Amino acid sequence: HADVGMSQVSFKDTVRDRVIDGYVLYPSDNTNPVQKYGENIAFYGFDASLDGALSKKNLPLFILAHGTSGNWKNLSWLATSLAKQGMVVTTNHPDYTTGQATPATIIKPWNQVKDVSFILNEMLSGRYGKHIDKEKVFAIGYSLGGYSAMALAGATMDLSNLVEFCNSHSDRSCTYFKPAFDTVDQTSIAESRKSLFDHRIKAAVAIAPGYTESMSRESLAKST
Repeated sequence: HADVGMSQVSFKDTVRDRVIDGYVLYPSDNTNPVQKYGENIAFYGFDASLDGALSKKNLPLFILAHGTSGNWKNLSWLATSLAKQGMVVTTNHPDYTTGQATPATIIKPWNQVKDVSFILNEMLSGRYGKHIDKEKVFAIGYSLGGYSAMALAGATMDLSNLVEFCNSHSDRSCTYFKPAFDTVDQTSIAESRKSLFDHRIKAAVAIAPGYTESMSRESLAKST
């Protein structure tokens, strides 16, 4: 049998009109048939039992956030390792995921951060809540998701910093974002400066985070 159980989830945020689909992984001693998930040309994939029994309580919760054009599978190598000792949520983030991401959506990244806080709301209030240790809630993100992890810990960005940075640099990220710079207005700049700190998240791990050139040093110094 698999050490990891996996169940499909769909979180519907009616306020922001977003549906966030993905999976919850967790430790399981269930004897349901084991299947291979997430296997492709780059990754071996992982073994899990679909809807395997979840009997343990007081589990740490890890919320994973993918990068630009990524999806729930991208951090599965990490998710399955963590799921042997805790509960893991890995999802697709609308407008940022595979087949949906564009410079115009990625340049406004705060919805992924808000997704994570909404997912946490749903996890704590739903059927998984009784299994979660609220004092052990963690966010882990890669690239765009790395920005989200840092924002949840208190870091703030400023889109005008990105535009200014790209006026004097021509790296690949600036080349990618350039077509969307005409969408950066005072409204989006003001939105980018808002704090999205979530006090319920006790630690955040940012893997190769994006937008670091746009973050304020003051907010980084204060981040948990």
